[in-house]
Amino acid sequence: MTRTAVAFVLLSIVAGHKYQLEEYDSLRVTRCTAACRTVASPPKEGCVDSCLTDDYVKPGFCPNGSSLSVFDAACINACHSDSECSGTEKCCSHSCGVTCQQAQGLDAVPGLPPLPTNLSVTERRRGRTVVVEWFAEPQEASTFGSPVLYLLEERHHVGRHFAAARLSNWVPRHRSSRTNVTLKNSVRPGHWYQFRVAAISANGTRGFTQPSDPFTLSVAPKAPGPPLKLSVGSMVRQNRTLRGELTWEAPVSDLPIQRYKVFWSRQLQGAASSLISVLVNHQTVPGNIMKFALKHLEPESLYFLQVQAFAHFGHERLKGEKAAILLNTSDYKNVSEINTGSHDGNGKRSAGQIERLRVQKIYWNHGQLLARLVWTPTPTVKEVSSPRYTVTWWSGQCQGPSVTTPQPHSQLAATTEVSQYDLYDLSFCCKYRVAVRETNPGGGSIHQHEATLIFVTPACSDLQATSPTEDKPDCSQSSSCL
Repeated sequence: MTRTAVAFVLLSIVAGHKYQLEEYDSLRVTRCTAACRTVASPPKEGCVDSCLTDDYVKPGFCPNGSSLSVFDAACINACHSDSECSGTEKCCSHSCGVTCQQAQGLDAVPGLPPLPTNLSVTERRRGRTVVVEWFAEPQEASTFGSPVLYLLEERHHVGRHFAAARLSNWVPRHRSSRTNVTLKNSVRPGHWYQFRVAAISANGTRGFTQPSDPFTLSVAPKAPGPPLKLSVGSMVRQNRTLRGELTWEAPVSDLPIQRYKVFWSRQLQGAASSLISVLVNHQTVPGNIMKFALKHLEPESLYFLQVQAFAHFGHERLKGEKAAILLNTSDYKNVSEINTGSHDGNGKRSAGQIERLRVQKIYWNHGQLLARLVWTPTPTVKEVSSPRYTVTWWSGQCQGPSVTTPQPHSQLAATTEVSQYDLYDLSFCCKYRVAVRETNPGGGSIHQHEATLIFVTPACSDLQATSPTEDKPDCSQSSSCL
């Protein structure tokens, strides 16, 4: 396998024409852009494209084969030219193959721009505006074969405390001939950032500087705004009720959306011609899903629909503002009918058995401990409509040196139409009891079967050791289980 160069999308402006360059290493794109500035003024159309397809011999030399690690000296032919290697790596032959290796001797190569120094990150008074600047010794462009361009990259993670293991991959943020960059509204509260910069000319580059000191804005992150563009599409009729789909777009938020809560209630006429809700239903939806199936709606009725976003900042839960719309099912007159499921001889809908109920995995995702619950449905009667399950979980005893008083027990419930569910609002070192049963969407009687299990969540340190580097829990304030 080749060490694939990091995919890079950069909008360049050449001869007044904008075009997008994809699937190229960021340093390579910037070198070609710098080189084309010396070809014509403005550069000829297609210059950068042509440069990117050329076999470019990068500066520096390959390391001694005897000093390579077992991985670096793998017996494979991973590249054919320097252009196939990312960053400042070169395509190097060794005793057993050809692989991409970090170029040596870049400090001594003449004609390369020197590494920038004194990289600093400063927050403006108003917040949300950051100035990144560095120092570069001014020299004539002819010294380096072209004007020098500076490529700024950043990486980040969400959280109250800096944790290098949780940082994202480096991504290009800005390219300019200036030695400073003002970032407005693109650095968000609640995130930790690091920056690095490279000086690049037609002759090449010595690579990136060391990462800047970790930086975070002084202002605290705000709760998410209301979800955007709530709407309900077409509807169908089932068992004399209606069903449709509520959709929305993600709200403005400083932090990743952990989950959404959907509320729906039927409005009835109250005293003084006011509308009242007799029952408010709610359902939790994962943060990466922005739709919800509305079912069993009554015709000729008015429903109040709301969606609320939730984010987490450390142990703090940030509740967003609700977005709301009114749904009048009277507007849906001519809707198509869909078939319903089978029934047994007594007129009761037959429920299948729930088997192999188990916890598939316990994992950390965007600041929250989750448990993936799965089961195998085995229906006794062939179902035409989708089954519906109610998942209920109760918290039990929690263990740990920091737990000195009895913890209050909690109970949460949710419904799903698939044979898995992610349990949320979990804590480390705690026992939980879970029950899953099939329920009747139509409101009639049903032969129910309930499956239960008990599991214990691990200690924070145990989960941290197995979590991916980009999303690890912060265990600085957690302890091991007793």
